[in-house]
Order: sequence, then structure tokens, then C-alpha cells
Amino acid sequence: MRLSTFLRARAKTSVGAALVGALAAATLAGPAHADPPPGSTAPSGYQLVFSDDFDGTALDTVNWGMRQRSWVSDDNVKVAGGVLSLDQTRVTTANDESGFRGAGIATKKHFGYGYYEARIKLTPNDGPFHQSFWTQIWDGQYAKPDYAAAFTELDFFESYKGGTHGGYFTWQSGEEDQWQSSSARVAMGDPSGTEYATYGALYEPGKLTFFLNGTQMGSLTYDSVPNSPMAIWLSTIPEAEKVRDLKDPVGHSYGTMDVDWVRYYTSDGNVPATVPASVPASLINYSNDFESGSAANWTTSGGSWAVGSDGSNRVYRQTSATGDTFSLYTATPTHFPMWKNTTVSAAIKLSSDGNGAGLLARYTNPSNYYYLRLNASTDTVDLVKRHNGVVTTLASHSTTVTPGTTYQLSLKANDGRLTAKLNGTQVINVTDQAMRNGKWGVKAYNQPFSVDSVTMTSP
Repeated sequence: MRLSTFLRARAKTSVGAALVGALAAATLAGPAHADPPPGSTAPSGYQLVFSDDFDGTALDTVNWGMRQRSWVSDDNVKVAGGVLSLDQTRVTTANDESGFRGAGIATKKHFGYGYYEARIKLTPNDGPFHQSFWTQIWDGQYAKPDYAAAFTELDFFESYKGGTHGGYFTWQSGEEDQWQSSSARVAMGDPSGTEYATYGALYEPGKLTFFLNGTQMGSLTYDSVPNSPMAIWLSTIPEAEKVRDLKDPVGHSYGTMDVDWVRYYTSDGNVPATVPASVPASLINYSNDFESGSAANWTTSGGSWAVGSDGSNRVYRQTSATGDTFSLYTATPTHFPMWKNTTVSAAIKLSSDGNGAGLLARYTNPSNYYYLRLNASTDTVDLVKRHNGVVTTLASHSTTVTPGTTYQLSLKANDGRLTAKLNGTQVINVTDQAMRNGKWGVKAYNQPFSVDSVTMTSP
């Protein structure tokens, strides 16, 4: 669901992306249940393949990942009392989307044709957030990959200022997806803010039929749409035009989108074939000890960079003692460079006195990034923010920093929370909302240094 694109394209009704590639069977581990559980409005004979009743005290991270990108916060995802709650909050005084946070989750498994449904209580759609139950090819939990393929987005509902509607889009996947076509919209009721409703949709090769509390609300037909793998999404994000004039204080909640359960059924209890049959992994956790002699996919700016020997080990070394020097990991499409929630760690060794070296996160250009710096001239580990060219030290930790000694640094960026570790011990924990995604890498200023044992994971 991309709100700005929807508002531009909602009147368009053409769909024309054809199926591509050869079909192959996709399977989902675990047996299907013979009958739908109580409360379901699944078609007669359909068998349950996936469900979550949100029992317990935390999100099931085996089946679900947190939404990346957009204005969301992991802290706004809560599970309690058999309900998933996606909170909608104000986090800064900024009068645009950056001052607000919604929440979102997506399944790590992918599905296809079948019946999708969820029992949900929405806040009234005149509020400042856009709430949705939908699907797309990307599973949302990691940085967005480029699949270089057409895919279908199903909107079982989108609830926002313009109403609550269902429909679909087709896209061409890329580093930034390109809109291809969209359907007409089907009205899906008007949420009261106090009552749950069961939203369902039967997705078939030539038809998409919408249901509200078991009653058919309308259907859309098509000759063909991309038969792409689909992750199930539940999300809420701020609407730009509706947050600009809000005067509520920081910390204010605009209510929650509450989900009692979500389910997926098929006619035979199996996940149908899709094109492609499997979705490429969104993330292959990156690690490099440089023993291969390669620093492939590292893009440098300034300085002199090369893989060389350090005793019996190989390291990635920068030898210039003058100016700003950057090296960013930029491989695509497997590792899409614009990360939001990331943990980066590396062994850093300063080769001499200077002005420090360390790790970068959420880098977009030389004027915008977070920087965890190891500095021998001040005997500190510093978390530095450079935002629109203005440098601010967010936090510092005093420690002895000796050139020639290896230090293990780790920087975790998780929505607005930034935490840093030195040799495995947390030394910095701050909150900052200035930058929400970007590339990661290493940098230095007037400082030769070496890097080893680099890892990057999603937190």
C-alpha cells in the first residue's frame, strides 16, 4: 500500500501485466486443518493453511517480521490479551510524517490464490493515520530487495480519510517499485472505532471478491494479473495531509488498530504455485573477514583503501591521515542499500593518533548519517549525528583508546533508538528521530585505521 500512488491512480481500472516464467510448486511446512475455526467466513470446503490468534505476550517472530521503511516504530507493535495492537503516536513536534509513527508487520511466509481474512477493530477513518490489511511480494522485515519482476498488491482494505475500500494494484519491482495499473475500489464499510469486523477476500485467477462479516461487498474481475508470491501485511502509517496542523503533544496516541486474528485458506490445504515459485531472500546477513582478499561491493570516497595483511590476518585498511574518508557497502539487489533497522559491527584498529574512525549507519550523503567513532585523541567512544551538515555528539563514553589495539564496535539502529557496544558491553543508548534509513559502512577523519570481521544483520 502506497498512499500517494493510490491517490493518483485510484480512478484507473486497467490491468494488463501477464504471467511470466515457468510455474513451480510452492509448499508451506505443516499440515492444513480440515475445517475453518469458529468465526471464520471462509468458503465451504476451504482448508486453513496459516493462522495467528495473537495469543501470548509478544509477536511470533518465527512467522512475522516488522515493517521497514515508512513512518513506523517497532515499539508500537504490541501483543497482549489475544490481540495484536498497532499504535499510532506522535514522537516529535515536526508537522509532517516524520513527527508521527504507526506500526506494521508482515508474514515471513508467502502465499498465493486463496481466501484471506482478519478480524480487526479500526480507529475511525477521519483520523490522521492510514490503516490497512494487504499483501505484496516483499515481506517487509528487511531492507527492500529488487526482484526485477511484476507483482500484485491486494488491498483487502485501506482505511483513511477517503473511506475504507478494497482493490488491487500491479507493480514492477525495482529498487523503487514502478506502478503499472490499479483496479476500481470496493467499499468496505465505515469503522466505528469500537467494534470488530471480519474482513475477507477470495483471490482467484480471474476474480477478487470482498467480504465484510461474511457478506459479499463486491468483486473485481480481470484477464490476468501477476501471480506473484504474497506476504500478508497489517499496518498503519501517518497521512501527510492530515498531520500538518495537529497540535497534540509528543507521546499522544491516536488509537490502535487491533487485530484479533488473521487467517489464510486454500481449496486443497496447499499453497498454490506462483511466479516465481519462491521469493529471493530479503536479506543474506553480511559478514566479511577479508581473508579472501576481496572488499567487493564496498564503495569508497576519499582516502586510500585496500585489503592487506595484519600479522597472520587480512584486514580492510585505510592509510590516509588527511580528511574525511568513507567506505559504504552498496551491493544490490540482494543487499538493498537503504536500511532502516540494522546492527553493524566490526573490529576497528586505529593505526596512529588522529581524529577517530568507526561505523556508519543510515548514511544518505556526506551531510546526513550516524557515526560511532573510536577516538584516541579524546579517549572516548562517541555517537555522532551529522544532519543537514550540522554535527551533534549525541553521547560519549570515556575509555582508554590505544592505537594498535583492536576494539570491537557495534551500532544498532532500531527506529529512533540507537545503541552502541564496545567489546560486547553496551556503552551508549540514546533516542534520535532525525534519520530513518540509509546505507551503512565505515569512516574516519584524519585517521588511518583498519577494519576486520564486519557483520550486518537486521536487529
